[in-house]
Amino acid sequence: LQKVARFCVVQVLALADGVNWGEGARLAARCAVRGAIDHMNEHIESGNLTNTTEVFHELLASFHSAHSLILQEGGMLTTLCVAVVAPAVHCDSWVLCVCNVGDSLCFVYNRNYGVREVTMGSHDIDQMRDMRDAGGALGPVDGRNPQLHNLTCSMTFVEEGDVVFITSDGVSDNFDPVVGKFCVIKRVETDNKENSQLPPRDNRKLSVATKDSPTREFARPRPCAASLPCVDAASRHELMLVRMRDIIANGIDPPKEVIRLSPRREPLFPRVTASLLSHRLIQFATHLSQ
Repeated sequence: LQKVARFCVVQVLALADGVNWGEGARLAARCAVRGAIDHMNEHIESGNLTNTTEVFHELLASFHSAHSLILQEGGMLTTLCVAVVAPAVHCDSWVLCVCNVGDSLCFVYNRNYGVREVTMGSHDIDQMRDMRDAGGALGPVDGRNPQLHNLTCSMTFVEEGDVVFITSDGVSDNFDPVVGKFCVIKRVETDNKENSQLPPRDNRKLSVATKDSPTREFARPRPCAASLPCVDAASRHELMLVRMRDIIANGIDPPKEVIRLSPRREPLFPRVTASLLSHRLIQFATHLSQ
């Protein structure tokens, strides 16, 4: 429980991404953002949000408002991610509270540590994600009910100069090293008790002989392609954040500068504005998709 300042500036961010294609998905996304933002603005202006528990209570209520507006207007399915940034009481930090459903994710860019994801609880980073499955959605998934399988509330602290941003999977997936063809997925060897006494797979060969031809040996395929590095799920997620950090800090065509060593302790990465950050993310996704 963290107290937040009631009458200071509070920022609200919201992003919705319609599931599949068509006007119904587009309408659902617009209704979700409108319903959530209207609800949060009403309760922020009333001055009722004094701590993080109350913030999360209204965030969840804003999802109900978003879902109700989708049903009212006849929309289909959409993801939704809503973030609230409020100054903390008795300290210099700010509190970031996020509620999300689906695969629209929230991140923070910091000049010292790069990019971190706030919404990691909505998906298991130790398991390979099926990019075709959003994981959850608002709208009439089952009759009039939404699918809230991965509805998650997350909280962290941010510092002055940090940039909080939300992306749809249409942007964040482009930073995935497998999607960008910088890595390949590491194959998981299944346990087989019957073959537990066999030598390691890399040392096993398959002998093939045909009539009137010499016996030939073929090496069994390795778990990974030799031309590209292999990654497991956790490394894949970490590399996505590293690539996102590099693009935000340097752009797709970074200038060549002479590195000078300074005795002063300076941030590792440059300061960027929210506008420049958004431009570089979209620019990278656009170039990769062409």
